[in-house]
Amino acid sequence: MKKNAIALGLAALALSGSALAAPIFSDDFNRSNANNVGGGWSEIERSGNNNRNDVAISGNALQLRDNQGAASAASPDAAATFSVSTLGLENLFLSFDWAPLTDSESDDFLNVSWRTGGGDWTDLWSVGLGGNGGWSSANVELGASAANLEIIDIRFWTDVSYSGFLGILFDSPANEGARIDWISLTGNPIPVVESPPVSDSQAVPEPTTLALLGLGLAGLGTLRRKQRAA
Repeated sequence: MKKNAIALGLAALALSGSALAAPIFSDDFNRSNANNVGGGWSEIERSGNNNRNDVAISGNALQLRDNQGAASAASPDAAATFSVSTLGLENLFLSFDWAPLTDSESDDFLNVSWRTGGGDWTDLWSVGLGGNGGWSSANVELGASAANLEIIDIRFWTDVSYSGFLGILFDSPANEGARIDWISLTGNPIPVVESPPVSDSQAVPEPTTLALLGLGLAGLGTLRRKQRAA
């Protein structure tokens, strides 16, 4: 019985903690077809129709499909970035769905990185894109260093290689890359710890004050005795 009670208590604490999570940013990309992502995102792309929100091609999802050689978070093949404030928030988690484009291989990668103040990028998550093309889910913790900041940038980016001789010869992007959907960034409010106020009635007299008070009372008693004797 005790074990069951403890388990129920821990479950209740977990639920209460998750209930405190506040939404910071979200995007389901359910908007009209476009050759750009829109929605406040900034993009890095080689061709104008390669980072897009397209119902026919990407099923209302962010599509990253580009290639320009060796890639990093600072110089990706394709990327989409959003900026948010995390002031007053901690325990930051980024969740999203992702799927590889049809020609992606195991040495093609989708990555997530973050930075603040235009500084260096910190890599958070990476996955090889080879596979069956189905959707998968990810939940990534940003870490304490991303909490309580005026502004941070979060970037989804790819590092892919051309497939086949024709892609290299004609310098045209192959259908390698990723789709991303159902993005959500959440955090917990940072607790504010306040000291309890101290009222006058709670003040404790110092020993010196008590001694002076005693002397005063003793003197008053002596004076009254003298008055009676007179």
